[in-house]
Amino acid sequence: MMAERHNPARHPIDIEVQILYHGRRFFTARGRSLSTQGMYLNVRNLTLPVGTRVELEMECVGKPWRLEAAVVHRSPAGVGVKFREAQPELDLGLDRALDAMLTQLEPLMPPPPTQGRAAAANGPALARLHD
Repeated sequence: MMAERHNPARHPIDIEVQILYHGRRFFTARGRSLSTQGMYLNVRNLTLPVGTRVELEMECVGKPWRLEAAVVHRSPAGVGVKFREAQPELDLGLDRALDAMLTQLEPLMPPPPTQGRAAAANGPALARLHD
């Protein structure tokens, strides 16, 4: 029987991430996609082989993070890293930040169109052209 694969929600982000190798700052990357289990990093002009263990330093959801990770895939534009331990607090923080931003935007959004009683009883309103 095949093991079920869990794909956690990914959050599009744009944050600066310091990559540490053997405890020393090695490279500054841009974090682009984040989940509880890992992150995609834009690291052009840098070769990090699959399996390379690194530490990541970043500021996210209002606090500093230092996470152990390993490179799990590469592309010409960057690398995917998997955190040594899942980070549900990071995911929850991003969800809360997104909810707060949406709450702030709600007053700026126009209210949904309303329908009169007759239109509601007869289904969707039809647009009419007038001469």
